[in-house]
Amino acid sequence: MSNRKKHKNEAGILKAFKIADIDKRIKLVFTGNPDDNINALIKNLKLEDRVIFTGYLDAAELPKLYRTASALVFPSFYEGFGLPVIEAQASGIPVITSLSSSLGEISGGAAILV
Repeated sequence: MSNRKKHKNEAGILKAFKIADIDKRIKLVFTGNPDDNINALIKNLKLEDRVIFTGYLDAAELPKLYRTASALVFPSFYEGFGLPVIEAQASGIPVITSLSSSLGEISGGAAILV
């Protein structure tokens, strides 16, 4: 759950998703709308059919999104707090996050740290 800021490491998520070459039925879902840079990267990586942007979601819609997700991937380079980690854990889904800033601590040892 993020906005289009470089420190959110969305480019890294997309590149890792491409390299992982996992089951083609698995989709990568981002909240919000893509910007031109992210759209260009998705096209360059040939991931157009595997990446979904939800458009704007209000806070009341997020729990449903979490409940239908297989995992939260949140490898931000830095965060002041990182609320999505807590929200995902509260929804019972696995979390993959970065061992940077507050994210490792916020996860309480219950996340895969990268």
